[in-house]
Amino acid sequence: MKIRYSPAARDDLRELKGYLVAEFGQVVAAKSMSKIVSDISSLKRHPALMRPLSDKLSRPSTYSYFLCGKYSIAILAVVEGVISVVRILDGRTDYATTVFELEAE
Repeated sequence: MKIRYSPAARDDLRELKGYLVAEFGQVVAAKSMSKIVSDISSLKRHPALMRPLSDKLSRPSTYSYFLCGKYSIAILAVVEGVISVVRILDGRTDYATTVFELEAE
């Protein structure tokens, strides 16, 4: 399996890093970012760690989710052996709205 980050997911990572640097400093930000990317990378070996997003939303969804890091949720789509990281969201945000927007596209 391969992992691909969408432009929106890359933007999410940049924003998260900026927030972490501002709030906690460079060392904590670097450590947190490394953990998130490493956790997502582990899906290549353990794709069963992804869970259907429909379990959380109580409605059908083509997306999966994966908890990565302490507060982040990766929204994923799997197509032809490629795990696409669509978004990386703070777990405290309303990720359901983001998913509904993705599904409307």
